[in-house]
Amino acid sequence: FNLPILPNSTRQIEVWSGETKIDGTRFIDAPVRIEAGTVIRMAPRAKVIFRNTIEIAGTIQKPVIITPAQDGKPFGFIALQGQGTAGSSIQNLHMTGGTGGRVENIQYTAMLNIHNTRDIELSNLKLSDNKIYDDMLHIVYCDDVRIDGIDLRNAHSDAADIDISTGVRFLGGTIKGSGNDGIDLMSSVVTIEGMVLSENKDKGVSVGEATEVVIRKSRIENNKIGIETKDGSRAQVLNTSFNRNTTQLYANMKNWRYGSGGRIEVRDSVLTDDNNIIKVDKKSTIRVTGSQM
Repeated sequence: FNLPILPNSTRQIEVWSGETKIDGTRFIDAPVRIEAGTVIRMAPRAKVIFRNTIEIAGTIQKPVIITPAQDGKPFGFIALQGQGTAGSSIQNLHMTGGTGGRVENIQYTAMLNIHNTRDIELSNLKLSDNKIYDDMLHIVYCDDVRIDGIDLRNAHSDAADIDISTGVRFLGGTIKGSGNDGIDLMSSVVTIEGMVLSENKDKGVSVGEATEVVIRKSRIENNKIGIETKDGSRAQVLNTSFNRNTTQLYANMKNWRYGSGGRIEVRDSVLTDDNNIIKVDKKSTIRVTGSQM
């Protein structure tokens, strides 16, 4: 059944602290703990791929910092790859100036990538100013990912891209100034609560390809489109404010293979704009109840 016949060996935990520099591509197969206050300087196009559990134990006073070693020259990316990373925790991490890349025929489209794993906790992350590649944070083929208090600023394209994942929860934080979407969802089950999504050049939240999302107690403001759903997707929105998005809500069908357009259900919310533009095509539905316009 394509399983190893040798027993798993117990690997000793690596502890990273102080200041270190990463060159080239490094695969880390041992469990890792990164202590508070650690500074990791990444050489141009340097990449780190963790394949075992990782604990980044930054604090508010002493975050872990990942930054380019040379000003103006982006590093590659950081990735958690595979089921060996299940149960990992990343707390109080500040990362800037990365991009993406391809390693062993796997395309990593983000500065921070989480692939094919489960039970991951991300808390108080500050990510900013990624370069070249599409995403700042990319989560794919994952289950049970908790994202608490994230701060994403000035993404090159999409700030957070969630693909083919379930149990992904955004719990508080800010996503601002993305070159494309604040949160981009595909074929996933996601909760967004207590978020501020503002000044993104396309959608605050893009909901596509048979995604189910619940959005609660959030502010979606000054985006080109507040929420867009398409292609068999549904967004349930409660106690949320839409402030001066060029188009507040948009539901449509782009891909005929999904058989229907998008659905948006808004309850107990507030929509504020001079025009309050809402767009829906013949294959889609938008329903607004118990709300103020």
